[in-house]
Amino acid sequence: MPDASDNRTERSWQGKPRFYVRELLRISARTGTFRYRALQNQIRSASHSYYSLLPTALILAPLLVLLYSDSTTLHRLIVGAMLVAACSIFGLLRFSSTAVEDKIGDPRSLAVTICINAAVAAIGWSIMLDAFYAGGSEQMRIFVVTLQVGLICMGALMFITLPSAFACFSLPIALDFIFSVVMRDIAGQWFLLPLLLILLFVLSRTVVDQSSQLVANSMAMEKLTESEAERRALLVAEQERVKIEGKREIEDAQSRLAEREEMAKQRHKELLELGERFKQSVVKVASGLGEAIAKLDLSSSELARISGETSTDASMVSEHASGANNAVQLVASAVQQLDSSISEISDQIGNALTLNMAASDAASESDTAMKILTERTEGIGKIVTLISEIAGQTNLLALNATIEAARAGDAGRGFSVVAQEVKSLAQQTTEATNKVGRQLSEIDDAVKQAVNAMAKATQEIGGITEVSHSIASAVIQQREATRNIGDNSIQAARDTDDVQQNIQRVAGAAQNSGTLSADVSKTAESLAEQADALRNATTAFLDELSAA
Repeated sequence: MPDASDNRTERSWQGKPRFYVRELLRISARTGTFRYRALQNQIRSASHSYYSLLPTALILAPLLVLLYSDSTTLHRLIVGAMLVAACSIFGLLRFSSTAVEDKIGDPRSLAVTICINAAVAAIGWSIMLDAFYAGGSEQMRIFVVTLQVGLICMGALMFITLPSAFACFSLPIALDFIFSVVMRDIAGQWFLLPLLLILLFVLSRTVVDQSSQLVANSMAMEKLTESEAERRALLVAEQERVKIEGKREIEDAQSRLAEREEMAKQRHKELLELGERFKQSVVKVASGLGEAIAKLDLSSSELARISGETSTDASMVSEHASGANNAVQLVASAVQQLDSSISEISDQIGNALTLNMAASDAASESDTAMKILTERTEGIGKIVTLISEIAGQTNLLALNATIEAARAGDAGRGFSVVAQEVKSLAQQTTEATNKVGRQLSEIDDAVKQAVNAMAKATQEIGGITEVSHSIASAVIQQREATRNIGDNSIQAARDTDDVQQNIQRVAGAAQNSGTLSADVSKTAESLAEQADALRNATTAFLDELSAA
């Protein structure tokens, strides 16, 4: 913002007298502004121009003293030459490029030094010219005036970039010129005063304008340089940022790639571990399934054997029941012939008692066989339940394997197919066990009915025995007991028919048990094949997973 305000002030002052006065007196500027740096450039340029003419002045001043050593004003020539030589030597030491750059950080001090040196040198030249003017002829005086004007013009050329130094150099020479014209009252030279003033005005204006233009150009160049530096700094910063971001992106990409590779290795390791655990689980389940199948096969064989024995016992009971029925018929005939033969009735009662005892024994044996059949059926039911639980665990394991295969992506696609096959086998096993369970339930119901029928038959046979004893004890009361015997005989015939029918149902249930045991054996064989297929599929999947 200070640069902008300075620029506005200078533009508003340009073309006004005070602008030229200020520029002729300027030896400083605000630190850090473009005007400050422009002043430094002014001093560099002015010191360089001044420095280039100092050797000439250092040689010319002593040479003039030697040439005019016989002059009456020699002492003034020597004083002026000494001042010029001293300023030249001082300038050669202090105004070289290296010395100026060392002091350029304080442009005000350096500008004051240049102005003082220029003023002292101008005083030295004025003393020397005044000595020539005072002791010379008319031609010498004209030559001196010419030299004075020439020195003023040379000052304008030397210090065109530093108006204050031009003012310090030209003012002593101009004052000496005015003093020579006015104080010595040289006729015919008064017209030189306005010409000198006009020359000073024109040169001052020219120096200030040129200096201002140079300052403006320098400031513009400084701004351009600063803008270019800022642009380059921004470009370098942007390139550095892009480079850093590119490097960071490459590092991030490499890091992500390494993480993905590590995750892939870890995932492969986890899949191998999961496959090994699954293999162990499958082997364990398959082993348990094999043991359960063996037990089921053994139980089905035992069931078939018991069913055969039950069928045989039922046939025997049926035969005994048929015999009991015939005996009851004989009892009925004997009752009708009771009047004719008491002894024959006694014999028939004895036979009836014997048959009743045999029927009771057969019924007891059938009851025992039915209880054994019930126990075996319950054992088979437990085995079927165990198989159903194992199938459920296998189904759950297959579901978990399907989930893990989905997480594994393409690598677990084959594993997912195997898991589906395992799940299908488990469902088939469950359906088979459910079917066996239903059939066992039907067998259990049939066995329970047979047991109840056998109990009823045993009870009825006991009743027949009691009736037979009653007949034996009531033979004496023949007439009173005939009606009861007849009724009991009819009831006994009905009961024996019921027993025979129940025995036939028991025989049918035994045949069904044999059929069911055959189905159980087939189911066990199917489960064994499925277990082998599951084990083989698991082994093949693990081999493929290890190869991947």
